[in-house]
Amino acid sequence: GLLEYEHAEPEPADCFHVTVTFDELGPTRTRVTLCMRAASAAGKARLVKFGAVEGGVETLTRLGEVLARRGA
Repeated sequence: GLLEYEHAEPEPADCFHVTVTFDELGPTRTRVTLCMRAASAAGKARLVKFGAVEGGVETLTRLGEVLARRGA
């Protein structure tokens, strides 16, 4: 599966595109990949400084925990 969206910010230079892919690896395993693409190198630097990489990891970790509780 695929999920794509634009993350709009008050400043256009801080907007970024997000792509999340879901690849089925087996009946009970799915690989989730999150990719954020900034409009410029400066925008990427701001995302990294803000902690977007760590935030993405945290979000996917919490998703895994929720799914584990549901028995998914």
